[in-house]
Amino acid sequence: MRSADCSAKRVRALGAFLVVASLLSILLLELVAMGPGPAGAGSGPTFVFTAAGDFEGPGGGDMLSLAKRARYANASFLLALGDLGYTANEQGWCDSIRSEFSNVLVIAGNHDTGESSGGDINQYVAHCPFTLGVLVTGGPGTPGDGYGFEYYFDYPAVSPLVRFILITAGVTGSTNYNYSTGSSHYNWVVDAVRSARDAGIPWVVVGMHKQCVTVGSKSDCSMGQPMFDKLVDLKVDLILHGHDHVYERSHQIGLQGTCTTVPSGGGFNPDCIVGDGADNLYTKGGGSVDVIQGTGGHGLYTVTLDGTDGELGYFAQVMGDNANTKGLGKGYGPVIYEVSPTRIVARTDYCPPAGTDANGLCPSTASTTFQDAFTIVEPQHPVAQFTTSPQYPAVGPLVSFDASGSYDPGDPNASLEARWDFDGDGTWDTGWLSTLTTEHAYAAAGSYPVQLEVRNSAGLTDISTATVAVDGRPPVTGSSLSGTQGSNGWFTSDVSVTLSASDDLSGVSSTDYLIDGGPWQPYATPVDVATDGTHAVSYRSTDRAGNIEVALSVAFQRDTRPPSTTHSLNGTLGNGSWYASPVSVTLVSSDATSGIALVQYRVDGGPLGIYASPVNVSGNGTHHFEYFATDLAGNQEPIRDVMFEIRIDSGGPLPPTTSLTLEGVAGSNGWFVSTVTATLSAESPSGGIPSIAYRLDNGSWEAYTGPTPVHDGQHVLEYYARDSSGAAETPRSRIILVDTAPPVVDTLAPGGTVTSSQVTISWSAVDATSGIDHFEVSVDGGPFVSLGHDTHLTVGLADGTHSARIRAIDVAGNPSTTTLVFAVDATVVGPTGLYRELPMFLVVGAVLTLLLVLAWRQRKKDPIRQEQLVARRALGIVK
Repeated sequence: MRSADCSAKRVRALGAFLVVASLLSILLLELVAMGPGPAGAGSGPTFVFTAAGDFEGPGGGDMLSLAKRARYANASFLLALGDLGYTANEQGWCDSIRSEFSNVLVIAGNHDTGESSGGDINQYVAHCPFTLGVLVTGGPGTPGDGYGFEYYFDYPAVSPLVRFILITAGVTGSTNYNYSTGSSHYNWVVDAVRSARDAGIPWVVVGMHKQCVTVGSKSDCSMGQPMFDKLVDLKVDLILHGHDHVYERSHQIGLQGTCTTVPSGGGFNPDCIVGDGADNLYTKGGGSVDVIQGTGGHGLYTVTLDGTDGELGYFAQVMGDNANTKGLGKGYGPVIYEVSPTRIVARTDYCPPAGTDANGLCPSTASTTFQDAFTIVEPQHPVAQFTTSPQYPAVGPLVSFDASGSYDPGDPNASLEARWDFDGDGTWDTGWLSTLTTEHAYAAAGSYPVQLEVRNSAGLTDISTATVAVDGRPPVTGSSLSGTQGSNGWFTSDVSVTLSASDDLSGVSSTDYLIDGGPWQPYATPVDVATDGTHAVSYRSTDRAGNIEVALSVAFQRDTRPPSTTHSLNGTLGNGSWYASPVSVTLVSSDATSGIALVQYRVDGGPLGIYASPVNVSGNGTHHFEYFATDLAGNQEPIRDVMFEIRIDSGGPLPPTTSLTLEGVAGSNGWFVSTVTATLSAESPSGGIPSIAYRLDNGSWEAYTGPTPVHDGQHVLEYYARDSSGAAETPRSRIILVDTAPPVVDTLAPGGTVTSSQVTISWSAVDATSGIDHFEVSVDGGPFVSLGHDTHLTVGLADGTHSARIRAIDVAGNPSTTTLVFAVDATVVGPTGLYRELPMFLVVGAVLTLLLVLAWRQRKKDPIRQEQLVARRALGIVK
């Protein structure tokens, strides 16, 4: 029973392990298929943070819903801008809000320092610790690293986008730091802002509890006018507050003109507005955007929107308990800020009081609840670009320059100004022009680096440079001839004329040619001249600026046909088939093109002679008179052979004559592709049957008895006949070429699977007799392609199985075909690539690991079980 239980447990363990391994395999494949996903909160080029102040106590529904919506926004952290729950149960509040959103960063408000009733900032710091993993720098005299009291940090840790500076300006009680002009805390804030700018951090955000300007219920500038004015003077991008339980988003505020301080206490100076934000868009660096977000859930305050509070002029949007600038319902929640290197996009996420569902959302009422959104963007420079016409100008005519393609990314309707440096000498040739087109003429050829500068209404500029090639010279064209060179400057094949042109500035537009005074034609590829005779090819090129080259020409001579020679025999004929006297041989040659260079002859296999006049041939017997002519181009006609017999009665017998017949399968290039049978026969003028002798490849002379086989190889067969009187003919000879075996193809590649779509097919081959003439290849059943002597071919192939047929053909014409099969799998990651077998690998690995563990455990238990078995046998329990 125990053994069965153990077996069952092992089976269940194995099954569970296999399931886990399979799931891990699937998960790994999914991750591989997905690749690197979008950057998470706080990483990559963007991140999200949220902010709010003045929260409900532990377990407050609106506070917890706010935290949930911060989590849904994928925020990296929540800036809790003071008045943290109005409770002495600091741990309860921290545990409550962090149960929904963990990264809650605190700064003290007046209800956290004993200035007003509530909690202890020291306890909030202990129970809502700083958890971002970046360096925290505290202000002068602050506890610890300053967290919760006065501190700054840069985020993210690598290539930070924002410096967050959290201060307690205007908060008294246990902090009560002095932020008056020139104080240590004032100077610390100023240095923190400036060092962020010096470090190249794109954005600076300053957060605190108390505010300055407001149309809510709180007193005016409770944070202190000097600190607020300095933040505005430093053009801090965002100034964030709580304290007033309202939402207020200002226009962009700056110190300029009569605005040397930002009036509060019901006052308003329009000079302090540098960007109205009416389109919810602000320009980075123009000034500061002040946002009050005391919407953490601890009751909203009323706002004054009837115009009796002049400070309303500072704000673009306002929401309070009694009214708002959009006439919608009031709400609680965070302000969500998405940060990138070039912009901050902000939006509220408000839900009605106690109006959220279990997920902290209010989908049915969000559209009827006050919401706001705005963006701060880094000012964008205009983009300068221009074209020229003509694209390749010549010297003298006006060149048009058009910068109409320039634009301002920040304002598609912006009016731009332009100025030009036409020759790249560093001096502007025009002032700022309101029109973006102009003209200029160049007096000399050359490459001119033209420079365009454009600027927008904000004074931001961009420069574009392009080289204008002013061309005053025509191209230069060269020619080359290719073909088979003969003699005396003649070509003995088609002549290919290749033209190549160059131009030092604008480049070549076209090349034209004409042949033998014919019409001009456009040149694209080498020109083949395929007629015999003397030819002239003229050519010229035109550059892109329109400069035309003076025509040049190249002359050549082509003669591809050999001469032709005829003969005549003069002598005393016997019975009409032989001569009874010496024979005079006269040769007449002609050539249609280059003319005859020389005529050559030989008699009965003797040395070659140069024909000048008729040649006399004497002596009894059969004579072979061979002749041929060569023209001035080097073309040689085929050797011609005239045979005649002379019989002059001189008292001696005439020799016999032998004939040779070759039987076999003819191949290519004079080769036989089967064994050849050589048959000899002879005739004797004196009658009787002459004897025939022969030898093969300079061997011993043998008596001919019948047809003789000639096998593979290059052979020389010599033979002659002798009659009974002893008269013998001069030995004759014949070259016999035999190759019956096809080439052998081996060393084929590739084999198996190729991981690249560009596949090189290669092979080697040998032929022992006539040698390789050429190779042909067919891929995937396609037509055979001749490759000459190349032993490789590179082709692009899709994934899958492929075949290649390699055909080797020797000089004799014997073919040999071999087939190669291989696979292409060029996908590294995917269903056909590296990860195709990954799940199986993991499962097999998991099974092997489990089996090893079970074997080890079994081996460990076996000695114990053996001891138990011995003891049971001793007691008679088992046999």
